[in-house]
Amino acid sequence: MPPGTRRLLLLTVPSPARALLESLGVGEKLALARDTGGHPADAVRDCVAAAVDALVAERGGPAWDAAGFAALRSFVAERLVVTATGVLRAAGEVHGAAYVVREQLAVPAPERMRPAFEDLAVQLAALVPADVATSSGVSRLPHVLRYLRAMQRRLDLVPKDVERDLVLMDRVHVVEDAWHDALDALPAGTPVPAELADVRWLLEELRVSLFAQQLGTAQKVSEKRILQLLADSA
Repeated sequence: MPPGTRRLLLLTVPSPARALLESLGVGEKLALARDTGGHPADAVRDCVAAAVDALVAERGGPAWDAAGFAALRSFVAERLVVTATGVLRAAGEVHGAAYVVREQLAVPAPERMRPAFEDLAVQLAALVPADVATSSGVSRLPHVLRYLRAMQRRLDLVPKDVERDLVLMDRVHVVEDAWHDALDALPAGTPVPAELADVRWLLEELRVSLFAQQLGTAQKVSEKRILQLLADSA
């Protein structure tokens, strides 16, 4: 229902995407273009879709009859421009920070630093896909920005102590592997339980706690806590 509701609303509510794109300053548009392969309009449409998702959630979720959908459509239409503007601002910061990390990772790394660079590249691909606003959700965009800043911090520290980085990376991978094992153990066709899906964000918080403690975490997190959560969900 949520994806279907989003699609119906995007088809029936006038989109502010073009106006939002035209309202961007040169620097803002360039930042989006750099991190989206020259397609800033795609990022803007992603933000509009994410704004719709946020408004539907604010209204209490998808509607289940014609009258309910009409009321939901009116609610979204009245607030979409303002909400999408805020989402675009947050997503623009994310794309800007992601571009900085991409540029740093594009520089050939010394052999001893390659495991860290490869790990960060995998993390970045999962963290900032083309549809980062809709895939992460509006409320999580500020956290995604913090995770990217933690990645920048890690990149600054790797050359100073590669061995430390490798030890911390291995600790993350142990928990990450346990999470993937838990996902693989689900019966085919079974929806992923919310608490299990949210482990991906706990892993990001764990990385912050290990590689960039000064940025702080959104909640208490440790390897033991995550592994216990996985054991409880089995």
